[in-house]
Amino acid sequence: MNAALDESVLDDEARLVAADRTGLLRSVATAGAQVRESMALSAEADVPDVLSGIRPRALLVAADPAADDVAIVLAGLADRPDATAPVVRQDGPVLPVWVGAADALLAVTTAATATAGPALVEAGARRGVSVLGAGPADSLLHEACGRNR
Repeated sequence: MNAALDESVLDDEARLVAADRTGLLRSVATAGAQVRESMALSAEADVPDVLSGIRPRALLVAADPAADDVAIVLAGLADRPDATAPVVRQDGPVLPVWVGAADALLAVTTAATATAGPALVEAGARRGVSVLGAGPADSLLHEACGRNR
């Protein structure tokens, strides 16, 4: 469904809040600041940069249904003509047979009990895939990422 964008919504805070039922707009608007703050805090805590130097053959972006909008935005932002690797949306809890150590997986969840992301993290770890998970601290995804460092 292609709906025309009503730009007047952007000028009316009440209409904007009503239109953004899932809070995606606020999440996207604050994402840059959150990434900068995370990088600064990581540097301050002397956390090793685990992603530096990684040039994956392909980047898989997986999300539970509640975070699907986030995955769409991330995949869209990362899939540029000058990108060095294709961005592939991963639906479902099973990795494609071609995924291996030359690839990277970004798993996103908003639900503490979502199981597809953790299953992908486990499968990716067995295949040597570089994995990055984003979700609540008390989630199964967070637990799976901690087990597979």
